[in-house]
Amino acid sequence: MRALCAATVPVRSVRGLVHARVRGRACGGYCDDGNLESGDGCSRGCQVECGYTCRASRDACETVCGDGLRAGTEECDGNSAGGDGYSSTCEVEAGWTCSMATCGRTWCSEVCGDGLHVRSEECDDGDREGYDGSSYYCSVECGYTCTGGEDGDLCSAPTERSVFVTTDL
Repeated sequence: MRALCAATVPVRSVRGLVHARVRGRACGGYCDDGNLESGDGCSRGCQVECGYTCRASRDACETVCGDGLRAGTEECDGNSAGGDGYSSTCEVEAGWTCSMATCGRTWCSEVCGDGLHVRSEECDDGDREGYDGSSYYCSVECGYTCTGGEDGDLCSAPTERSVFVTTDL
């Protein structure tokens, strides 16, 4: 049984969007999903919520992965390219952390010290200890070399070199 949003009446459809009139004023994004719960795409006041889109019947609303707005069960939403923290299914990719702003732009950044070498990290050996080849900021420390390993990058200490200094007296 619909009609839970009796105060909101559809007026017309413009480019697929149903507009409504609520208590004498026009508004956009009308929906009626058959309940009075907000947070499911259709608000208690029968308005389409941020980050959602509704079917032509206006009775079911869904999030749109890749639209840049985190909503519903999306962990993050930036794009659908992958390899930058945002997966094509709106989940946070391994080795990344993302801001969790609801109905807003999410920002992802690498997690230094987790052992996963991603994007701008030069070396991630699985910790944030310095003086072991990989710095606190996941950059290669002076004199070290780092190569990929199963449990993080492996850093090699500098080899001893004999230095001869001659002076002319």
